[in-house]
Amino acid sequence: MSESIETTIYRLMREMIAPLPVNLTRQTNFKKDLTLDSLDALELAIGVQDEFGVEFTDEEIDQINTVGDLVDAVEKRRRV
Repeated sequence: MSESIETTIYRLMREMIAPLPVNLTRQTNFKKDLTLDSLDALELAIGVQDEFGVEFTDEEIDQINTVGDLVDAVEKRRRV
């Protein structure tokens, strides 16, 4: 059985951001809770795009503020 999108994103984040300063939830905010700067956020977006074979527009990336936003964006892209 394959991982859910949310579980896969959590795994990617644990691999890319170590150690994580908080437990991850859908409400975890990239800037406030994880203190990611724009380069870190871009690297995460690229990793997620590569993992799921999706591509986000710059506008979509700008609107992704939380883990839940990222999960929803992947789900939306995979349906298109």
